[in-house]
Amino acid sequence: MEEMNDHHQQSPSPGVRPIKAKDCIEELLKFTLSSSIDRTLGLDIGLSKDYCSKLLNDGDGLEMNPTPTASDIAEGVPTYPLYKRLASALYQSLSFGAFSRPYDRMPLMHEDSSLKHKEDAWIALVLENVDFELHVQEPFFSQLKDGMKTVEGRCAVGDYNRRTVDDIMQSMTLFDGMACVSVKWTELLIVKTRRPGEWFISGREMAFQVRRMENRIFSGALILFNKCLVLQVQDVRCYASFSEMLEAESLTKGLPGVQTIEEGVQSYRKFYSEEKERLNGVLAITVTKPAAQPFISLAGMLSGLSYGGLQRLLGFVHTVGTTVETLPPPGSTLLSSFMLPHNLNVKGSTLTDGARALAKHVDRSGTKYWGPFNRSDSTKNRLAKDAISHLMAHCCWQNMHVVPPHGVVYEIRTADGYGARWSEDGNEEYFHDLESHRKDIIWEDEQDGEAIELAFSKKKIEARKNWLRHFEPGTYLDQKEKLIKYSDFVNKELILFSMADLQRSIPSITSDGQSIERTWYMPMIPMLVVNGSEGIKIGWSSNIMNYSSRDIVANVSN
Repeated sequence: MEEMNDHHQQSPSPGVRPIKAKDCIEELLKFTLSSSIDRTLGLDIGLSKDYCSKLLNDGDGLEMNPTPTASDIAEGVPTYPLYKRLASALYQSLSFGAFSRPYDRMPLMHEDSSLKHKEDAWIALVLENVDFELHVQEPFFSQLKDGMKTVEGRCAVGDYNRRTVDDIMQSMTLFDGMACVSVKWTELLIVKTRRPGEWFISGREMAFQVRRMENRIFSGALILFNKCLVLQVQDVRCYASFSEMLEAESLTKGLPGVQTIEEGVQSYRKFYSEEKERLNGVLAITVTKPAAQPFISLAGMLSGLSYGGLQRLLGFVHTVGTTVETLPPPGSTLLSSFMLPHNLNVKGSTLTDGARALAKHVDRSGTKYWGPFNRSDSTKNRLAKDAISHLMAHCCWQNMHVVPPHGVVYEIRTADGYGARWSEDGNEEYFHDLESHRKDIIWEDEQDGEAIELAFSKKKIEARKNWLRHFEPGTYLDQKEKLIKYSDFVNKELILFSMADLQRSIPSITSDGQSIERTWYMPMIPMLVVNGSEGIKIGWSSNIMNYSSRDIVANVSN
């Protein structure tokens, strides 16, 4: 039987340095989330079981894509399983040296020294200290992780071979001032003798083989199993066969759960033929689990990012009403709900829900963004599907947030301001048109410049106070106007925000009576000087010391 090369099988020869974070972070994240779900991780990452399960969920299996690229993360509805997109974004954030959305580099959290230390420890452990990489099937991987399996058996081929450079040199013979050597895995090589004990190796193949010998598995080496578990080599012992190895090392250490040596040998036959075993021999790699593990450092990062940071790594924005603990439905679910019949019980009706929703929005766009829509139902369905597919592929703004009265919705938008919404589970959709609500602000004359300076200049503090003093209730922008001057925006819109901001932030003499309450009571003494206050906002600031209520009552009485 020839050696199996499927990626689920044991690798014929260990991968060697350098181990790249990009190649292992996906499996490492999957392992960390899975271990958190079944509570074998040994620490709390601060994420619920349902949340972790949804990150690992394959959806309906129709949209599983390769690892996303930077452009995939920057736009488009995230494909399932979500952990792949999250892993790619996490790797890019580590590459930038900060946890941020890769396409805008906005910080996702306050990076304290402990979190930065966890990041550095993980990078150092995976990239700098790991010597080899191996893959092990279940249940043997779980047994290695839990410490039940402490001996890994491999056929001594490739990088498992323990012959050293000295072994090669000792097999050389001189011929007419030249040295010739023939080793098992190379062609005949020619080596010049310069001085006793010093060799000049000719031929690229020889140099390659020397490097390979330097990378052989050795005692003390760190091995990354299945891209997520680090084990340290305690010893490497040679045997003539797997049966000899299992008899010497014991089944409980090499293949826990296997009852007989014959059964154990058959397990190895899935990977190595009898001929390969006889020609190369067998290695028993004794391993132990060190305390420092890459998944522990990654768990610390996930805990620090929490729901909000992970959601933003997936490409979401945060606004008022955002629900950070929710994740978007699968793209296939979004599209399926869009294509459901609108009037299932009406005979002859073929219009889809999506086409019906789009029909209400076609005429609202002044730029004819949606295109002509006066066609047959089948054509409308096709145009609507093309429209929603474009939005899903090119959206650059996504949010899971509460929109009364619909509850939590998943909303997407393109850079043009057009988009769609679905219910939280993705079973109800509707288009929305931001373009019709957008106002263009224009610069017309010097009054616009003066208005901007009045609103934002540090030199205009007193002028801003007068501006706010002369505010007249009932001042509003004309919402029918498409073009708005900067001066009108400042004096009719920004002033409303400024007044509301002052009312919220600057304390009132009756501050213990909230004006939003239906019934409130005027205090007998000024509570403002009992509690004290400090505030600064647009135009004004205040700083009032607090005093003893007894002293205040005495002063009021006098």
